[in-house]
Amino acid sequence: MENKTITNFANEVKDELPQILQTVVNHSSSASEADMMLMGAITTISATLPNIYGMYDQNTVFPNLYLFVNAKASAGKGRLKMCKSLIKPIIKEQQATSDIQSLIIPANSSATAIYQQLARNNGQGLIFETEADTLNIAMRNSFGNFSDGLRKAFHHETISYLRRKENERIDIDEPHLSIVLSGTPKQCQKLIPSAENGLFSRFAILHLESDNSWNDVFCQNNEPNALAYSLLANHVYELYKRLRCVEKPIEFKFTDKQKTLFNQHFNGIQQSLIDDDNFTATIRRMGLITYRIALILSALRLENCKYLPSYIVCTNKHFEAALTISKSLLQHAMQFYASLPEGEEASKQHTLKEEQKRTLLEMMPSQFSRKELVNIGQTLN
Repeated sequence: MENKTITNFANEVKDELPQILQTVVNHSSSASEADMMLMGAITTISATLPNIYGMYDQNTVFPNLYLFVNAKASAGKGRLKMCKSLIKPIIKEQQATSDIQSLIIPANSSATAIYQQLARNNGQGLIFETEADTLNIAMRNSFGNFSDGLRKAFHHETISYLRRKENERIDIDEPHLSIVLSGTPKQCQKLIPSAENGLFSRFAILHLESDNSWNDVFCQNNEPNALAYSLLANHVYELYKRLRCVEKPIEFKFTDKQKTLFNQHFNGIQQSLIDDDNFTATIRRMGLITYRIALILSALRLENCKYLPSYIVCTNKHFEAALTISKSLLQHAMQFYASLPEGEEASKQHTLKEEQKRTLLEMMPSQFSRKELVNIGQTLN
């Protein structure tokens, strides 16, 4: 498996983003932070876009994403909590109008409690935790397989559970769950212990590099940042209110040319990594993640529409932005994969193959036949 250098993406795609997300990037202090805040905002907003859907691989899909920001202690991942403020007006409205509904679902709960809240929300929910161990503990303490529920929710598959005290069975049809987590590499590996664990391919994993420089702890930048996010939250809230009131859900579409380019792009990636079966699921689900990112970028465009349309077509700039983001996310996934048991073995095998290829080429004269190449290649197994 090829070891690729991770590239930053937020500043590269900034001019192609909706205004809300451009503001998020502009209020970041470094390229890595801009990547984290952009993906944090996109994933948080993915929980606030009711009545928008798309058709992907013959299935109806919705905007919801899973994100894990993977970084060492004190690397700056704590700033991710600013993205949570984007839904403050929605939470305030829910607190004022309902005793049971809350878009935010605390991870510091049992699996049953999380499912119950998801059911009260009519399947809508956002788990947002800056310490991933909170969710890890909930998963470890839960009866049954909570990971299975998260895997189903990613694809909007029905989640069923039984309330033992009341002996009541509850089915959550078509759950729309988004997740934003951050934690250390060890916390990430507790949540995703192996590549065979289905959560690996469902999470967009973003590695945040550590900055060893000292931060100015008296810097006043936080105040304007907080104000900016507060203003952005009002925009998110207004769009949320308009979308939840539409009579008929709005369909998101790619153009025929975009569909062709999309298939060519991911087919090329899968062919280049065809020798590593463990990573195939990640490539395929990265396609779905990319589609959802394009859907979210297109949905935010509706903020400036006087009348909401019956369908929206992805613009070329949002299509290209989504592809650029996913290319980098795939590099992040590859880096995390290399730290897993299967990834370490795949990396060793890849290194061995590359060494054998180099040795073979060095042994060959400047001109040779295929038969000569095969004969010498056999000696190297």
